[in-house]
Amino acid sequence: MGLLLRGTIVGPHALGLFGEQRPIADFLADLGKLLLMFFAGVEIDLDRFRQAERRSVLFGLLTTIIPLLLGTAVGILFDYSATSAIVIGSLLASHTLLALPIITGLGASIASNL
Repeated sequence: MGLLLRGTIVGPHALGLFGEQRPIADFLADLGKLLLMFFAGVEIDLDRFRQAERRSVLFGLLTTIIPLLLGTAVGILFDYSATSAIVIGSLLASHTLLALPIITGLGASIASNL
């Protein structure tokens, strides 16, 4: 998380230390995202996933759909356009699993039983 935060601060939308045109940095950023997704996929224990496949799929759907709908509803409530409201919901839905390790560590999640 520290690397992401530093990249955000140093990037072109905060301090702008490296300017707007940076093809090598953009390439390395894309490569880093791909490596992050690759390593996350390598960490998955497929045998364990298959044992709890229905619960895992249900958990994934619920942790995506509920924040998406709630975020969209809040966006519409605050008079954003439909597209903007959906983007707000999508942002919430894509960040729900950041808290999963904390919840799992406290033993308050059904995912901790997977």
